[in-house]
Amino acid sequence: MRLPLGRRRIARRQDGQMAGTCSGCGARLPFLRRRTGSSLCPSCEFQERTAVEWARQQHTALLLLLSTSPIEPAQIQAQLAQLAKSARLDGEELKRLYLETVKSCLARVLEDDRLSEEEEERLQEIYDLLGVDQTTLDAEFGELKPRLIAARANDGRLAVLPSPPIMLKKGEVAYLQASAAFLNEVDDRESVGSHGGVSSRVAEMGDIGLLTVTSHRTVFVGRRQSMEMPHAKLLTLKVLSNGIRFYLPDSKNAPLFRLDKGWGSAVAATINAVWQRQSD
Repeated sequence: MRLPLGRRRIARRQDGQMAGTCSGCGARLPFLRRRTGSSLCPSCEFQERTAVEWARQQHTALLLLLSTSPIEPAQIQAQLAQLAKSARLDGEELKRLYLETVKSCLARVLEDDRLSEEEEERLQEIYDLLGVDQTTLDAEFGELKPRLIAARANDGRLAVLPSPPIMLKKGEVAYLQASAAFLNEVDDRESVGSHGGVSSRVAEMGDIGLLTVTSHRTVFVGRRQSMEMPHAKLLTLKVLSNGIRFYLPDSKNAPLFRLDKGWGSAVAATINAVWQRQSD
């Protein structure tokens, strides 16, 4: 039933009164705020912006504390979650902040190229606190994997491979595997006028496969050939920016392998840890 004009005006005022009041303090909203659909008066809106900004600052400070101090992650778990809610942080923005914190934590523990068991346990606690799983770690920080392996080995800790790609001998365990390319070195002679030429060594791709470090040897298994470098016979290693060279007394040419960035150091650190165990 259609209401009389006067009653319709009263109904509109009553409806307007409900829609046109500040949801924070209950005061009547200015006309322009009612038109734009704002639910807060200028004063309450300012207070809310200030509170959100303060929560964001406190949240950032807490993440910084987590990455630069020995504070236990469990001690700030509830506070961190509450601040994130008050700061209206969620979704991709929160994920970005947490990944930046993990990156800072990793950089801090890897400064001395040594990763202790205590440091690794704390890293795991930080991952759990920030909801960063192994899949995310591999996707975001996969380039740090060889550094983590090398740092762990520098601390004397070696992780055993559950399914090594080679047949192990009795009492032998495998610690590391990495994709590798075996490089053949050949003489390259460049002619210079009528005075002969200049000879240099050039590395050519010989084979591709896997390099595996065990408790007794380092083994390369490629598509066309395989070879092993017994640790007891190794004279020294030379780590390159993108590879590693093995010096053996009975090798005409020291085997040279190209590896992805950082893996040469990981292989060398693992072999060094093996040597240290055998000498202890």
